[in-house]
Amino acid sequence: MVLNSGGSNNWNSTIGTDDGGNLDIYPQYRDTANGDFRLDYCSPLIEAGKNTYIPKDTYDWDFDNDVLEWIPFDLDGNERRQGNKVDMGAYEGIPVQDTLPMKLCVNDSISIGDTTISSYGLHTVYVTRLGKCDSIVVADISPMVDATIGASMDSLSYYAIDSNATYQWYDCTNHYALPADTNQSFTPWIPSSYRVIVSKDGCTDTSACITVSKVGLVESDKPMTITVYPNPSGGMYKLEMSSFLVDFRITAMDLNGKVILDKHSTNKSDQLDLSDKPAGIYILQLSSPEIGTISKRLVKE
Repeated sequence: MVLNSGGSNNWNSTIGTDDGGNLDIYPQYRDTANGDFRLDYCSPLIEAGKNTYIPKDTYDWDFDNDVLEWIPFDLDGNERRQGNKVDMGAYEGIPVQDTLPMKLCVNDSISIGDTTISSYGLHTVYVTRLGKCDSIVVADISPMVDATIGASMDSLSYYAIDSNATYQWYDCTNHYALPADTNQSFTPWIPSSYRVIVSKDGCTDTSACITVSKVGLVESDKPMTITVYPNPSGGMYKLEMSSFLVDFRITAMDLNGKVILDKHSTNKSDQLDLSDKPAGIYILQLSSPEIGTISKRLVKE
């Protein structure tokens, strides 16, 4: 249909035969000034043609040996019929679609047109472009920060998947930050549950807690047990062994590996005084030739 042809009510016979179905509205081509007569997304010519008017595929353009079917392609080589009905004109209207990669902070959102998105993944949004028809935007939204934790082959060390960020590892059991553990990788000293907080490009995310049962510290498999109480405490701890030892060594260190106490004892019970130390988590090791090394975690409030 040509604009100003008169429509079906006032057909200009010099243009051709009137068979009805003409439209007297702007066809909304993409760029007529530059000779682009492809249909824009909201063109009224989309789904407005008649399927029976598609010429036969006499030259077998798709090489399927069927010359009685409709011509399968438009002038761009796209499928001639995209929907239930063929579009008017030489081209099938194909939506203008842009895929935009976007990153999002956790618990944040982003607005595209009138749509607000707060989850990761692919989101199809219909937006109005200034001075043009609607178009489709596919927003590919991924997290700004990946706080996933990976493990080494021997499961003795762990690392945050995301690189080039800042990190703070935590003991989930007591919700204590581990002051010395601010690197991407982390090697636990004692069995517990741990997580990491990752900050990058103004966004922060927290990993799930992972349970660690295998650590680099050597623990004895002998039946000897050691009880430490109260734990947590304000600094004074009571140590009691299940059996008598001739001589054993008591060592306490902070999470940086700095030894803050080192002494020998021959008592079945002993005391440990950390009253002058900052609140936090400490590692207690008791060792002797009979039991090897037993490790305990001390929590000072």
